[in-house]
Amino acid sequence: WEEVEEDCNVKFALTCEESGIQTSDLLCQCAPGAAPGPTPAPSGRCHLHRGVERVCSPDGCKVLVKGMKHRSCGDYCSEQGLRCAGAWEEDDDSCVAEHTVGCDARLDTDDLLCECLAS
Repeated sequence: WEEVEEDCNVKFALTCEESGIQTSDLLCQCAPGAAPGPTPAPSGRCHLHRGVERVCSPDGCKVLVKGMKHRSCGDYCSEQGLRCAGAWEEDDDSCVAEHTVGCDARLDTDDLLCECLAS
């Protein structure tokens, strides 16, 4: 991932195979014993599809969701058969959390960062 301001907030996601990025540093996550190769699609515990604009975590559980006006991340996760672990207002349609809003917050915004976990 490319970080925002020399911190651990994700500005945008990259795959492990991408090159040519003009930056002095990146955020990386390594798996123990993993051999180099193609990065698999997120398939961990979460299979979130409806309304997902961007996947924001390697396990696919934290996503930027569209169509959230007056809906909560708790509502969204529940509809997926999961429970809400966190909710944030994001910065400019990205995976960067601007501020925490809580799982039950229903805001006048079209998109939210939601993190869901298996029930």
